[in-house]
Amino acid sequence: MPWLIDEDDEHGLINEIFDCPDRIAGLLAPVLIDRRLEKTIRSRWQDDGEILRDLFRDGGPLGSFAIRTKVGFAIGLYGKETYQDLREINRIRNAFAHQ
Repeated sequence: MPWLIDEDDEHGLINEIFDCPDRIAGLLAPVLIDRRLEKTIRSRWQDDGEILRDLFRDGGPLGSFAIRTKVGFAIGLYGKETYQDLREINRIRNAFAHQ
């Protein structure tokens, strides 16, 4: 599946990831996936300007990639295989982050 780039900063980041050491790529690539996941979840839910901001803020109920992957699966954004892939991406990201 092609990755559709909808923001200029994503285009630059994607290009840089290919030239980065594995550890940096393992930390940056999940950021792109996380941003897209949050954006997709937000697009399916109602908001009054505060609700989603509070839910997705750092430390909020949906403030982590791990929780957002669970929510994405729970609301039917993707199937079990993709959910497992996202869990593995999160595990790899955490391993790189704590090295």
